[in-house]
Amino acid sequence: MLEYLLKILATVIAILVGLVTLDKAWPEIRKRFWKMPPKLVLPTDDSLKSPSLLGRLKWVVLGVLLLLILFVIVYEIKQTPVKPEPDPIPLIVAETPKDAEGYYELGVIYYESGEYDKAIENFDKAINRKRTYADAYYNLSLSYIGRALAYLDKDSTTEGEADLDQAIEKYNTALNQEPQLAAIGDSKFDAMFTKRNLTDMETGMLERAIAYFTKAIAHDSTNAKPHYNRGKFYQMKGEWDLAIDDYTETIRLDRKYTEAYNSRGEVYGMKGEFDRTIADYTEAIRLDSKNALAYLLRGAAYVDKGEFDRVRP
Repeated sequence: MLEYLLKILATVIAILVGLVTLDKAWPEIRKRFWKMPPKLVLPTDDSLKSPSLLGRLKWVVLGVLLLLILFVIVYEIKQTPVKPEPDPIPLIVAETPKDAEGYYELGVIYYESGEYDKAIENFDKAINRKRTYADAYYNLSLSYIGRALAYLDKDSTTEGEADLDQAIEKYNTALNQEPQLAAIGDSKFDAMFTKRNLTDMETGMLERAIAYFTKAIAHDSTNAKPHYNRGKFYQMKGEWDLAIDDYTETIRLDRKYTEAYNSRGEVYGMKGEFDRTIADYTEAIRLDSKNALAYLLRGAAYVDKGEFDRVRP
């Protein structure tokens, strides 16, 4: 293709050179014709003043030549292969320390790039090296939500629901580790979302998860679990009153749903309603006397309320 264009270009240049040469010689040719016998039809004086046909043709050919040159340049640019930008992630992986913090950072990178499988893998590695790691559990829960929604988009309902269950479990772990990490006198009920702003993507993920369980509730409003699950995502989103409503409905449908008492107690604590918090944890303990988490969180609520003498070792 390029060779063919170059041949055309050379031909046009040759024609242009010939026309320019002819145009320069044209005045002498006209003078000679002017001296010919009268029978020859000569140009009038007006036509002598107008631009010659060859002169006009010269500029046309020059314009065609410029267009051809431009075409050849564009063609060459398009034929030149564009080198893709190198993927920085392998370089980051190679240079990142293989400890809990390093795997956590890799998990965040994969999560933000939408590679949820790799994000989950790296957050798990971080947690295996550091069991008390609330940030890793929290981001792991978001990664499970992202992968769950991808499954649901493909109508893989079983895998999607399993990942949503995992997301709730990991979020609960992150939330419940907060009292263990906080110093005495600080709030024991700061949820992870109060420590960082949700991105638009994360807010959209939570809204889609809420919409999914809203459909499940519409399909069967007597099932306690979808109410509880939707409550957890309202809680993650920071919509505490809606979360409380769902936990209350869960308890109405199933009086022995211990996790609902724990979760509602958490949200009451976030709102500073410590009497209600303590009441919910007390009921969770009544239902399950081995519920160590409820004992821990109730003790934290007593501390926040200033009733230190009621905290049991």
